[in-house]
Amino acid sequence: MRYIYLLLLLIPLKGMAQQSTESMDAILKDTFNIPFMQDIVESYFCYYYDFPKNSSELIRFSKKIAEELTLQFYNADKVIERVTIPKLEYYKDNLSLQRKDARSFDILLFDKLLTRNSESYNILFYPCDIAEYARGSREDYRFFLSRFRGSIFYNQENEPIIYPEYVSYSENVKMKLGKLKKEYIEKSSYRYHKACKIPLYTFYEYRAGAGLFFYCTGENVNLEYLYFKELETYLSSLCKERQITKIIFLAPEL
Repeated sequence: MRYIYLLLLLIPLKGMAQQSTESMDAILKDTFNIPFMQDIVESYFCYYYDFPKNSSELIRFSKKIAEELTLQFYNADKVIERVTIPKLEYYKDNLSLQRKDARSFDILLFDKLLTRNSESYNILFYPCDIAEYARGSREDYRFFLSRFRGSIFYNQENEPIIYPEYVSYSENVKMKLGKLKKEYIEKSSYRYHKACKIPLYTFYEYRAGAGLFFYCTGENVNLEYLYFKELETYLSSLCKERQITKIIFLAPEL
């Protein structure tokens, strides 16, 4: 079922089972019971590495989740569509979205706390922390890398591409990255973690029409490396063919 792909994309749905068993009437009568709020915010972060800037963004993303993901096991898509979104739209002007730091985020309704994402600090990894983890222990570095399962793709509306296109896009990019590494990167070119033979990785961003960049610094990638030159050519073709505007992905640091 499609919810399996949700898990592959690191979209946490911890509250799904509990909230989907509550009756719709009971949820609707409780002003401050807006199902899956924390799940939706964490999902947003996993795609944008950021939090919603306002209630309109939160509503837009909630609609995308409900439309594109049929979570039949828990009927979460129906709860989000019939309860969460109508409530968010009704109380849109009364919602307060407060960002405290890179991974701490509160949502309040009439000054009452609805969700606090600082409690999820350990599962919301920010890509640009990778350098810090690379200087840490081997176990921490491996765990950090394991949190990122694939590339993230964005359409012409700067919305993440979720299902079903994501599956084929991600597999294609993964296979191409592996092929290019074998063809163009000598083992001696890799930089390794100080405590093990795990290559150092970093995050890259391809922007259609602009080229290949380091995600965290925004600097252009040096295309003198044949690996990067061939990679940019491939990503340019993929974006034109699939109308993708941006791709964020993990690859070796050279």
